[in-house]
Parts: sequence; C-alpha cells; structure tokens
Amino acid sequence: MNATLKDLLLMVIICFAFSSCEKAEQEIISSKPKEVLSRIDTITETFPEYHEEDEIILGDQRNNPYEIHNMLQAYDLLQDYRQNFAVGDVTPTVNTIYYRVLPRDSAELAIISADTTIIYFDYPLDYDIVQWGTYYHDPSLGDTPYTWLYAVVPANHPLPHLNTLEILAECYIPNEPVGNDNQYDELPDWKNGFAMLEYMAYLISGNIDMYDPEVVAIYDDIFAETANRNLRDYQPSSDDRTRNSFWDFITGVHPEGNFKVKNSFTGNEEGIKNAKVFIHNIIKIYCGPLDSQGHYYSQKRFRTHCWYHIRFENYHTLTKIYGGSKFLLGPVHRHLGWHRRYGYSYTLSHDDEAWRYATINNATEKYYDYCQEYNILFPYHMRIWVAGLGNGEWSGSTPLFHKRDVPIQRMLFSIVGPLACLVSFLQVPDMGLFIYPGDDRYETLSVYETVFHELAHASHYEKVGANYWRNYVLHVIANTGYGERPVGLYHGYCGIGEMWGYFAGSHFLYKYMEYSYPYIKLTNTGYLDTGAYNPTIDFGNSTYPYGSQYLEFDPWAGWFHPGILAKIHEDSQCSISDIYNALNPDVYSLSTLSTSLQHQGISETIINQAYNRYGEW
Repeated sequence: MNATLKDLLLMVIICFAFSSCEKAEQEIISSKPKEVLSRIDTITETFPEYHEEDEIILGDQRNNPYEIHNMLQAYDLLQDYRQNFAVGDVTPTVNTIYYRVLPRDSAELAIISADTTIIYFDYPLDYDIVQWGTYYHDPSLGDTPYTWLYAVVPANHPLPHLNTLEILAECYIPNEPVGNDNQYDELPDWKNGFAMLEYMAYLISGNIDMYDPEVVAIYDDIFAETANRNLRDYQPSSDDRTRNSFWDFITGVHPEGNFKVKNSFTGNEEGIKNAKVFIHNIIKIYCGPLDSQGHYYSQKRFRTHCWYHIRFENYHTLTKIYGGSKFLLGPVHRHLGWHRRYGYSYTLSHDDEAWRYATINNATEKYYDYCQEYNILFPYHMRIWVAGLGNGEWSGSTPLFHKRDVPIQRMLFSIVGPLACLVSFLQVPDMGLFIYPGDDRYETLSVYETVFHELAHASHYEKVGANYWRNYVLHVIANTGYGERPVGLYHGYCGIGEMWGYFAGSHFLYKYMEYSYPYIKLTNTGYLDTGAYNPTIDFGNSTYPYGSQYLEFDPWAGWFHPGILAKIHEDSQCSISDIYNALNPDVYSLSTLSTSLQHQGISETIINQAYNRYGEW
C-alpha cells in the first residue's frame, strides 16, 4: 500500500412486441427471386463510447425468435410451404431457459453467485440498446440496491432456489455441430434444417432486420426457386473480400477477431491476454477466451449480426476485474457495439477508460511470468476493484478479504450495516486500485508499477497465510496507513510486508523496463524518485531515460526501509527467490528476518551492513 493511502483502505471495504404471425404465406415468403452472387456486409455498425458511470438505456423490446412457440410456428410453416424442406431432423423442443431473478438481500446474492457456470446480465437481453453503459438498474425498482439479473441456461441446468425467480421464455436454440466447416460440409444438403428454421423464426417474429439485406435476398431466392438446390453448386468465391453467400448463411459463421490495448511504454499494440469475449444476439450467447495474443474464435455459429463485449475476467490467472461503484455479480465489460457476424477487432487506446482494465489484465499476466521465473507463488483467484477517487492520487490496497476469513468484516457490519453485508457476501475485493481518471500518469508504466507492488503483497500472503495478513491489515487500519514510525503491536507485520512489496514490485518493474537494478519508483509526475534507488542527476523534463549508472541507494523510502532488501540482494548476489523463501509466517521483525535470510545462505555480515546502512526499526 502506498503511504498516501490514509483512509482509503476503509473506502475499499465499505464501497466494495410480438409481431403478428397471422399473415398469408405469400406475405411471409417472397415469391420473387433475387440474384445474389457474393457476400458483402451492408449493415451499419455501431460503436458506443465508454463512460464508467453511464447507465444502459433500453430501447424497444424484441419478440424473442428462439421462444418455443415462434420456433414451432416456423417449423410448421416450412413443412406446409414445401414438403421437400427436410426440417424434421430438427424438430424444436425446449432446450434453453431464459429467466431473471431479483435478489432481496446479500444472502440471496451469495446464493446466485455460487453457481459460477451461469453468466448474469443486469439488463434484459431481448431489448434493443439505445445507449450502452456499464450498468442497468430497473427503474420500476426505485432506489433499491438490487436489480433484476438475467441469464440463459440449458433447460436441464438447476436454477437458484429463490422466490423472486421468473421464467421469461422457454426456448429452442439449435445445437449445431461444433467443428470446422469441412465437417459441417458432410451433412446432407437440407438435413440439418438449422438455417431455414432460424431464418423463418426471425422472419415471423419481426426480427428480420438483424439479418443483412443480402441474406434476405438469398433466402427469398431459395424459397422462390426450389428447396432441392444442391449446395455443392455454389463454390466459395476466390475473392478474399467476399465469401459465398449461400453457403455462409446455411452453415453459419464463426465470428473471429482480435482485441488489443495500446502500450504507452513500448508504443506497441498488445493482445488483451487471456481475457474473455461475449458475442450475442438476443439470447443466443457465446462466451469464450481470448488467447495470449488477444485473438478469439467463436465455437458457436451465427447467421445474424451480433453485439460484442470484452469481459475482463482472465481464465489463465483466474483474475476478475471490477470497475466503478455500480457492480454486482460480474467483472467489468467493455461493450463494443453491434457488428458483422464474421467478427470484430478493436484496440483500446489511451483515451478509452476501459484501457486501464486491459492494462491491469496484461500487467497481471506479466507478473505471472515473473513468478514463474523466480519460483514465487502466484495469487490466483484475485478480485481487483478499480476506482477513481477524484483527488489526483494513485494508490492501491491489498486486504485480500475474498481470499481469507476476515474477522474485521464483523466489525464493519456494526459500522455500515447492509452495505458491508453487500460487499462482504458478494464481491468483496482482494485488491483495490485507485486511479485518478484525469491524471497525466494514465500510462502503462504507472499501472504496471501499482499492479506489481500490490500483487507482490498477494504473493507474500500466499506464503504466510490469513493470520499473518490479519495482523498486517489491523496495523494499517489502526494507523490509517503505515504510520509515521514503527510503533504498535503489529508494526513488524506491516514493515516486513512493505519491505517486500516495494522491493519485489519495483524489481519487476525495473526488469520490465529492461534495466538491471532492482528498484524503481515513479512519482506523480512520472519521474524516478524516493525508492531504494534514486537518480543522482536531474534530467529535467525527460521521462524514463535512466540507466543504472544514474541510480544510488536512497535511505529515505519509509520507516520500513525497502532499501535493506535491495542492498542485501545486490551485495550478496542472492536471488529474488532466496529473499521470498525467507518470508515465513514467523518473520515479522528485522531480527527474525535476519535469521531466516541466514537460513537461505546469506551472510550475517551482509545483512548487518544493510541494516546499518539504513537504520533498524
């Protein structure tokens, strides 16, 4: 935790139209053929700006095409219209449930969140979106702290046992083959029936605008000519800009693309590593991984255009990132708008507020790499809450409430009542990162510095356990920070913790910058300052030009003197692993640290020299 934190730790704890179907067949199915030879998308794509505290504004409700009665009517129309449409193999039956649930208190929120296989949305999925935001609160509920949560699950999936659960629709979503299109090619021409059935359901439910106009022309052509048209008569186009329209919309396509973030330090665009992508149209949803390059490939087939979202939930490090003050069950999303079914690619630039979530995600991945290199325990399953305080200061806090049993929570119940219950039972964070949205330091290195420091604390916790960390947090709360002097019953826990947090976090930052010295500290203006190493000359307005020849030990980096570990590391040429291995649960003073370091083979003389250089506490 940064020394400027003061009262911020307590803030972390506390704040933690159904269209008529009774039409004549000739009105539903056009009889005039249209010649379409190739596919070029003609839709108008949308891209919403991202503002952290903006609320989602709903438009008109859609008539859900996947609702079972729409699917059955589509099936009957196909059967009646032309007998040689072989849709019998895909007779619609209820296989999907679309429901909503309204939690009444924090205990019910805990029940809902217990099933991590269900993805909840705080807005209804069968509505058009007039304005995207980061949250939605049903206006009919007034000022209540909870809102309806919406989910889509297989029909045989257990639902939460709550009185406020409502089934919104029993649906049929075709379970299409998963695999490459060559395997799909082997199906008989019309035996699957998926494309015809889905298209007809969209048509009779009034959702045909979700298809590209060119697709509508293709299906008009199919219906007007013959259902026996041989798919093999339509060869894929050799033009890379187009694909064979008829084949694409019979088989469906797999959206594919890349999501990246701009690195202001290297100047490169980096993949948003191992986060997730959401792709959906009404209740047909795909949630899948981005790879280490930020690439995604949907295993689910889509024939209509889709909404795309980046979800900052890392399936590799199991880190979940939450944003702002309006969060309930899920990690923060970056809604990217309505785009073509073939996929969408986007790079989060420095001026996009979601940039910080992607950068935190990538900094966590880089920290994981360093943990692997130095045999340091990586803190999996972290919940990181990111907020802007509006005071121009960057800071962090790692109380690890979610990862441990926290006696202090019981104290909070009596202080702040239901709000504490909400935070404690639901998304109580392990780490808080407080970032000032208007700060010029909204840069990659600043984020990496803060993330490395706080994750170094979390790795320390992985080694020493919950009881040790309780004492560390109690000291911070009692002193509203580190305190000005090493006093108090638990000051040693804080001292050892901050020594390691500053030393290891800064070592990794300096390694990331490809300098050899193990400690760097950035000031609010982005210059090196106040660390175990300090620049010996003034570079004026230059930023990050420093090499090791310009750095020296700084003895004034806080009463706990992280420079002690930096000097021991350099003078003894011990590894970072050796120092980490010395941080046992019984190490909470300089004397116990000395004993433990000596067990790692580090000379007592070198340890004493470092203590004398900086002064003991």
